[in-house]
Amino acid sequence: MLDIHFEAFIKEMGEATQYKSVPDEEIEKWRGILPDRLLLYWEVEGWASYKNGLFRIVNPNDYADIMQLLMERAQFEPKDTYHVIAVSGLGDLLLYGEETGINTSITSDYNTILREKCCFFKKDKSELDYDIRLFFEDMGFFSLENSAYTNGVFDKAIEIHESLNDNEIFCFEPAIYLGGEVSLENIRKVDINTHFYTQSQQDIPEIDEFE
Repeated sequence: MLDIHFEAFIKEMGEATQYKSVPDEEIEKWRGILPDRLLLYWEVEGWASYKNGLFRIVNPNDYADIMQLLMERAQFEPKDTYHVIAVSGLGDLLLYGEETGINTSITSDYNTILREKCCFFKKDKSELDYDIRLFFEDMGFFSLENSAYTNGVFDKAIEIHESLNDNEIFCFEPAIYLGGEVSLENIRKVDINTHFYTQSQQDIPEIDEFE
């Protein structure tokens, strides 16, 4: 096992249900930008999906454009250089800051950019590495306590619509932030980039900076 933190992650999520190996040249391209700990996870686990798409370790390149668009639409000042490193099955994007680590995420359900201000400070290499370890241990920045997960809607949606591909998420229509209900009847399987683009054109993302 990679480390005790990833062991806790696997205990919670199970082994990967989909897997894509990461080329060595891709790992080297990100060396010095992303923490070595995350690159080790890439090397061993690949860009992988767990619980049929509930959680995914992703290629940041696939989400760079949509992340930038959402920040611009929200007039969000990042104050760091961010990369999407993980995605949930309901469209939560976890962002990693090159200097400040893990403190910011974007949620589709609530059309909001979230920043935990107490975690937004410049970190050294060991602290950035530890950020990655702790995230995988408890995934505190992801809404995996979302009622769609805890009440079984996500699992039932998988039974009907089958596993999510690496470019897909489930969303609710109407959207939760517009008053839609978390129900199986309202769930749709969509392309994640198309969904975020369309949503951002219809409604400007909110910004929630909390302690």
